[in-house]
Amino acid sequence: MTDAAILQQVRACKTQPILAPFSPLIIEFLQTLSQRLLQQRDKPEVMSLGFWLRRAQVMQMAKDLPNNAKARGLAFHITPANVDTQFVYSWALSLLCGNLNVVRLSQRRGDVAFLLERIIKETLAKPAYQAIESGNIFVEYPNNSPLTAELSSFCDLRIIWGGDETIKRIQSFPIPAHAHEVSFGNKISGALLDAKTILELDDIKSLVHNFYNDVYWFNQQGCSSPKLIFWLGADDNIAKAKVKFWSSLNALFISKQTSFIASVTERYALKQQFAAAHIPCPDNIDSIFLRFALVNGVQYQDIPRHLGQGLFYERDINTIDELEQYLPAYFQTLITNVLTDSALTCVRQDKAILRLADIGQALAFSHHWDGMNLLEEFCDRN
Repeated sequence: MTDAAILQQVRACKTQPILAPFSPLIIEFLQTLSQRLLQQRDKPEVMSLGFWLRRAQVMQMAKDLPNNAKARGLAFHITPANVDTQFVYSWALSLLCGNLNVVRLSQRRGDVAFLLERIIKETLAKPAYQAIESGNIFVEYPNNSPLTAELSSFCDLRIIWGGDETIKRIQSFPIPAHAHEVSFGNKISGALLDAKTILELDDIKSLVHNFYNDVYWFNQQGCSSPKLIFWLGADDNIAKAKVKFWSSLNALFISKQTSFIASVTERYALKQQFAAAHIPCPDNIDSIFLRFALVNGVQYQDIPRHLGQGLFYERDINTIDELEQYLPAYFQTLITNVLTDSALTCVRQDKAILRLADIGQALAFSHHWDGMNLLEEFCDRN
């Protein structure tokens, strides 16, 4: 589709009637979509999305809708390439707020994103949902297209998912004075693993399987995918727990015959950089994952950009109080197996952590994200 055709389609979209937030028609549509997605049993990330869109789940979200909320108007979503399901979460929340939507899909999106786009369009095409279909458009175009500036110039809400550089580039295109913007920049997430708890487990399979789901989906490139690993406990316990945990995770990858999509060249270059900084790595370039030990005062922000691809930066801490000093300013999600109430309370009080989750729930999306209630952000409350 040409730029002119896309622009014409979007201008027509903006003239469509706006539905009330959480209108029965929207909820019914998302329930129908949910049923389609839950049939994709070989794609757990799609089934997770389908579960999130169920009527019961949506009605729980409705309890967080601000009083007197109304739609903002036309929402322009710029969505990422690294997480195939993210565009659906962004779009569905905005749709629930009653907005009309233009969703810009990355040309580098994966197979799952193409599948989701097809299922959404097939569901929208049902006669019962014609009123929704006319107000929701999914487009793709190159990064250098003038369309981003054009669409920004008359949207009522702009939502940018991407790194800091993407946000900076897009924010160079002005939006109307009345419009609202929500952006999601660079984030890093991690895991806090209690060594003693791991050593006391008779069967570690469940814990390791849950961790596998947190890191394997999206090639460990989601903003909430754990990359920093904090080991808590006495030094000797940590050493033993690492052997037990990593060997079990390695065995799980082998049994599933899966591996990260990794660039040997990028891994080699990264390992050379770390070696020059005297940061040890016990793994080979072709290992399922690479672990780098952050010691001798090395901070995460001092090391190269994280590639995903099964890279883990490990830090040993003896007490929970040491955690805060090692968290980057842009830290997001911490998953943990810490069980004691006192330790969990300490972690919850750490303002550097935007989100705390159980192992296995790192990628579970919520309308509470990056410290914001997205229903409040996507609605007009005036």
